[in-house]
Amino acid sequence: MSPYLKKNLLVLSLSLIFVGALAALADVPISPSEVCYGTGVWDAAKFGNHRAVIRVEGQADAVRVRIPWRRRDTKPEKKNVVVVEAATGAQVKNVCPLALNREYGDFVFQPVTAPGEYYYYYLTNTSKGNQHYPTVTYNPLEITAEDPWLKKWGLSPLAELSPRGRQAPSGAAASGAEPAKESAALPAPPGPSSADFPEARVVEIQSIDAFNSFHPMEVIATAMETARLLAEHPAAPYLLFPEDRRFSVRMKDGLPMRWVEAGPRNEFAGEALRGEFFTFQIGVFACRSAIESTDVTFEDLKLTQPAPSPARGKKPQDSSVHPHPSSPPSGGRGSSSVSADDKLTSNQASASPVASGQGQAKPTLPLIPASGMHSFNTRGVNWNGKPFVKTCAVPLGQVQPLWCGVQVPREVPPGAYEGEITVLPRGLPPTSLRLRLDVKDPVLEDAGDSDPSRMSRLRWLDSRIAFDDDIVPPFTPLRVEDRTVSCLGRSVTVDDTGLPGRLTSFFTPELTGVGTTGRELLSAPFALIVSDAEGNELASTLGKFEFTKKTPGAVSWRAESQSGPLTLTVQGTMEFDGFVEFKVSVSRTAAPVPSPPLEISDIRLEIPLLRDAARYMMGMGYKGGLRPAEFSWTWDRTLNQDALWLGDVNAGLQVSLRDENYSRPLNTNFYLSKPLNLPPSWWNDGEGICAVQETSASTVLFTASSGPRRIRPSDTLHFNFNLLLTPFKPIDPRTHFATRFFHAYKPVDEVAHAGANTINVHHATDINPYINYPFLRPAEMKAYIDEAHARGMKVKIYYTIRELSNRAPELFALRSLGDEIFSRGPGGGFSWLQEHLVSDYIAAWFVPELKDAAIINSGMSRWHNYYLEGLDWLVRNIGIDGLYIDDVAFDRTTMKRVRKILDCGRPGALIDLHSANQFNPRDGFASSANLYLEHFPYLNRLWFGEYFDYNAAPDYWLVEISGIPFGLMGEMLQDGGNPWRGMVYGMTNRLPWSGQDPSRLWKVWDEFGIGEAEMAGWWSPNCPVRTGNPYVLATVYVKKRGGKAGAAGGATGGGGGAMIALASWAKERTEVRLDIDWKALGIDVSAAQIMAPAIADFQTEAQFHPGDPISVDPGKGWILILK
Repeated sequence: MSPYLKKNLLVLSLSLIFVGALAALADVPISPSEVCYGTGVWDAAKFGNHRAVIRVEGQADAVRVRIPWRRRDTKPEKKNVVVVEAATGAQVKNVCPLALNREYGDFVFQPVTAPGEYYYYYLTNTSKGNQHYPTVTYNPLEITAEDPWLKKWGLSPLAELSPRGRQAPSGAAASGAEPAKESAALPAPPGPSSADFPEARVVEIQSIDAFNSFHPMEVIATAMETARLLAEHPAAPYLLFPEDRRFSVRMKDGLPMRWVEAGPRNEFAGEALRGEFFTFQIGVFACRSAIESTDVTFEDLKLTQPAPSPARGKKPQDSSVHPHPSSPPSGGRGSSSVSADDKLTSNQASASPVASGQGQAKPTLPLIPASGMHSFNTRGVNWNGKPFVKTCAVPLGQVQPLWCGVQVPREVPPGAYEGEITVLPRGLPPTSLRLRLDVKDPVLEDAGDSDPSRMSRLRWLDSRIAFDDDIVPPFTPLRVEDRTVSCLGRSVTVDDTGLPGRLTSFFTPELTGVGTTGRELLSAPFALIVSDAEGNELASTLGKFEFTKKTPGAVSWRAESQSGPLTLTVQGTMEFDGFVEFKVSVSRTAAPVPSPPLEISDIRLEIPLLRDAARYMMGMGYKGGLRPAEFSWTWDRTLNQDALWLGDVNAGLQVSLRDENYSRPLNTNFYLSKPLNLPPSWWNDGEGICAVQETSASTVLFTASSGPRRIRPSDTLHFNFNLLLTPFKPIDPRTHFATRFFHAYKPVDEVAHAGANTINVHHATDINPYINYPFLRPAEMKAYIDEAHARGMKVKIYYTIRELSNRAPELFALRSLGDEIFSRGPGGGFSWLQEHLVSDYIAAWFVPELKDAAIINSGMSRWHNYYLEGLDWLVRNIGIDGLYIDDVAFDRTTMKRVRKILDCGRPGALIDLHSANQFNPRDGFASSANLYLEHFPYLNRLWFGEYFDYNAAPDYWLVEISGIPFGLMGEMLQDGGNPWRGMVYGMTNRLPWSGQDPSRLWKVWDEFGIGEAEMAGWWSPNCPVRTGNPYVLATVYVKKRGGKAGAAGGATGGGGGAMIALASWAKERTEVRLDIDWKALGIDVSAAQIMAPAIADFQTEAQFHPGDPISVDPGKGWILILK
């Protein structure tokens, strides 16, 4: 409980004893009506976001002013206040702060001119560090008044004036403390009194704009107001404050002035349209008892007063659209903090038919069913489609909003509907509220979702959209034959143990299609081995095996076996994309209780792979590339590592080790704020280890060993693991080369002129200003996309999950869910975050130009459901053609749902993934491709990325950057990449980044006809061109004579010419002679021509004859056209 509230409760206890004393203190409270709230214009970088406007009427050398600022920040006495003369902008130096507390600030200052206005800036701050991750600190209190002026008036900083001529220690009347009382026994010492100074007037308290305003929900109640409120409800363990959706509850550690003015209520009235999902809040103040958990129940709302028929010829009026809740109304000078429309008065309640006992609703009358009502803080549907009950606790002295929603059926007639809502705190008496909804025309066809201020989108949190086993292109339905389960290009044969006995890939070596000849990955079946205390392997006895589910999208099975005194249960599920989940439990077999622990030396998973199929490796701290002969790794929570990929271009697998405690960690530079939960089974308190070793001429063995442990009779260990069978799909060079990105928001004509046809609209742009909340400029976004569509172009937008803009209207509603949606953290960051969120968050990306300050989402949550519904809304209403995802902070199930939504609403929609290299300490030394591999089945392109090493070896390019071994192709980013090496993998940079223009290569592609060619990379044994130098590699794009290339088979049956991409990794200039398979190309060597077309900033024009030496500069190469 905050110190402020502890003091509140102390004041309450005193007030109960000395109730009459409250009247005696009537001259101390701050009157709610004595100040107005508004906005102004000034340099916020210099003066902060808030000020008080002070008016001095008469000339004087010293005047006093009390500013009732009612601040929510702590320790105002330590923060500077800068006073500026409005007319000149000059700082007033002679200012003496007498009292600085949360409720008010008392000052005596020397006005320069009078009459005139003065500005008191009271949250000045300094911003340093990275502009996108600023460090903002609040300037410490500085006394600028000159000593002679202070002495002249007998002033001392932070010492309050006495009404009768003595100074009291500062803070005696501070917020949360009982005001000082005069002692009749003490004579008043000489000194200045408040009567010695003319009084200046507070005109208005201003924020830099409405979005920064504290009014009304962050304007605090004073300690005395809170004490008086509690004295009026002496027996209440908690109080309820129903609140309009326009005014999100923002403070947990205190009451807003708005609430103490209105008082707690047992009724709430709202106005909704037919079809609307109407939202509101119930603020719970745990004033005398902590609340362990809270639930909310609803009853049907029954029609109690039909709406009068509209006058003939008069159309029904829509209810007014509320202002954006993130931008509360400024109120202006003289505005009231609570309007009459914000609450249902007792007179209104008694006038209703139900309250008066007249016109009771009959069962046959229309109603709003309770089944359409919901409390988001107490229950919901998780990201995995499963319902859950949420513990909603309220610590003593704190406030917890309960956000509720009511689905108004579109069929109900207009009128007043009433019913009860009951709040049920565990162990405390329930309290019922009367809810009245005035339902009006017209019908909201989208439940209100087109107007974010209605907060109707909160129901998206519990959506199950696209949660099914349906498949998506290019994947095919699963097939089951005996124990073999097959998906696109791959198959798994399940052994009697329930673990894989065979893994087979049917992708061609070029990875441009699926063939008929399988390539085996395993040299022997998977094995889960248990060793006793002496290291002897326990013999296994096989039990029952059965398939438990067979659908086109998922196949499941279950198997049991005995290993000595242990029972091993395997539950496996394979999905259509090649993901295979294994839930493996190990428990004692019918051991008597009590029984001594069972000593074992190891439980380990062994995966024996064929050496030629495990050519490359990536993960567990090993950078992608050629596999080493030996490798070992141990668990470390500072490392974002729990998975390893082993394989070749057209066959491979990733294994990731899990347990029941798995929770998706944060990624990128936020990883250490929420790192991996180490799996107790595999980690085993540091005993666990993983290793890769060549055990024979044909086998490389992956071992995940858990080490020695004791197993009690009641223990169940979970040795869960997941497999990803790679590649996921064939690469599609034709589509890749035809899809040309422009990664910037520019006029459509400009993009078309550059030769691009697919636009990525980043955040921080006119039509998508706020990060990961692309809903606030829908008309502008749609107009731009419609214009692009008219030109035959596609538009994708930046929209992902990792952080969320502070501009999201639902921000405070989401914060009310605790750490479910947002990660807990140290706070800080941009000033808005510190002033309005205060603490317990992680500051994320900040855009200085827009003052867009984001905070970090938690790993997995209901926000993913909202994100998916938001995507569906964008597809249906705006017409976006896909997503640009900047790192991925959600799981493969969410990505699968993303793909389904896009394919359903926008066939041909695209998803491209960007990632900076995460192989660094802050990111946990993760390989981006390995980290995000589970998402690759649903992507169209990669953009890897900042900090990737384009000077690294070709095997690193292949595994870590290109995406090819997994069925994807990509582009380069860092410093524009290396265009010569990039072409070996079909990669260019992206317009208009890094100043390099890929359109020079697009022109050559088009002249050659690359859309009719088949790609045969240097990694394929069928590549028809070799250089004879391992440091100079060649990839060939082969055209068939008289038509398009075939769907598979790659490098055979040419005859229509070829494009050869050469690139050097040699350290110095090298000469190579091309070894060309003329027969495979279908070209007569005697008539062959080799030419290098002129390409700006790439190569000069040249011609070669077959067999001629070709000189290649280090780090460069050639594009050669072979005819």
